[in-house]
Amino acid sequence: MLKQAAKSAIRKLKLLQVVQSVARPRILILRYHSVRKDPALLDDCISVGITHSLAVFRSQMEYVAKRCNPISLERLPDVTNGRIEVPRRGVIVTFDDGYIDNYAIAAPVLEEYGLRGVFYIPTSSVEGRSLWFIRLRHWQIRGGKSRQEFLDVSSRCAVLSDSDREEFMARLGNDSAVPDTFSMTWAQARELQSRGHIIGSHSVNHPNIAKVSSNEMKTEMECSKRTIEERLDCQVEHFSYPNPILEPHWDRSTIQACRCAHYRTAVTSTEGHVVQGTNTLALPRHSVPNSFDEFVWNLEMAFNGSKR
Repeated sequence: MLKQAAKSAIRKLKLLQVVQSVARPRILILRYHSVRKDPALLDDCISVGITHSLAVFRSQMEYVAKRCNPISLERLPDVTNGRIEVPRRGVIVTFDDGYIDNYAIAAPVLEEYGLRGVFYIPTSSVEGRSLWFIRLRHWQIRGGKSRQEFLDVSSRCAVLSDSDREEFMARLGNDSAVPDTFSMTWAQARELQSRGHIIGSHSVNHPNIAKVSSNEMKTEMECSKRTIEERLDCQVEHFSYPNPILEPHWDRSTIQACRCAHYRTAVTSTEGHVVQGTNTLALPRHSVPNSFDEFVWNLEMAFNGSKR
């Protein structure tokens, strides 16, 4: 039965690839967060749900390098506006949250296969305090809080200004130290850039910017951009909308704010693929499963334009 199922899957995969040869070309922007040798070790701070094991990530990147057409985010505006053709099986690899394992583990794997990534960093956590949702997860797990309690508190924190959020979290008794900041340093971000990777902004404090005030939205987009530019001596043109909790996490107002801040691209956590005409300030991405087989199947289905 197992052999028959495997053969059936292979036949289906080959059929999908035949369909792709005549289907409309699409680009998939892959969305990762954390890559660790043992995801379970830090589950009390960074959920295994947004973490890929090193072994699985390596196998996924090998597939991308050998079977797909990796492209740079810098080329994407020219693709969407029709100046250059949409490449078949195009893939862009992105990471949110700026975790140190992006630098220490993920980037070397990318480079092993000749790939480069886009790393979106929330500037307040670089050589600063851990992001608020990491501290809240620590509060939940170590304090024995329920999942619902965590969601309720996260929903409140996601829409507050930074000062109001810190005050609220202090009242929770969440001022105990988290064992690590988890974020890469400015020197590491600078090194990634020198090795050909792209550093983009993921806001300052990682709120749901579609739910905060217009002034807070402006601050989150513009201050993070300015900080990265000053620290890395570069021009920052790419943004990733934080999606901590609640929907929508982007809308017309966030698109306009991105435009005013002079970002060329902005990625979302909304599922989908990129084709000619896609709004570069509301780019869909493809969430990545934590297994190789499911990754391959979902990728091939997406290239075919089919739902998973």
